[in-house]
Amino acid sequence: MGRELLAGAILVLLVRGPWVAPEWRQSLLGRAAIIVGVNALYEGFLDDRRGQSGHQPWADVGQRLAGSAGVEIIFRVTR
Repeated sequence: MGRELLAGAILVLLVRGPWVAPEWRQSLLGRAAIIVGVNALYEGFLDDRRGQSGHQPWADVGQRLAGSAGVEIIFRVTR
């Protein structure tokens, strides 16, 4: 569980980096679209636990989104 939360937090920091177009990086909706897209692509194509019994990909996505939301909230509160 902690690994997915950390991955979500790291993803927010990466999306806020200079390698993302300013229009996407500066908009909460743009960042959210990138984060959700990356999560879906990862679970659909890259996750090495795909197909294993007991693996819940949507639970992983939810945990990563929770980690992302937590960091976004921290940025909003400290601004």
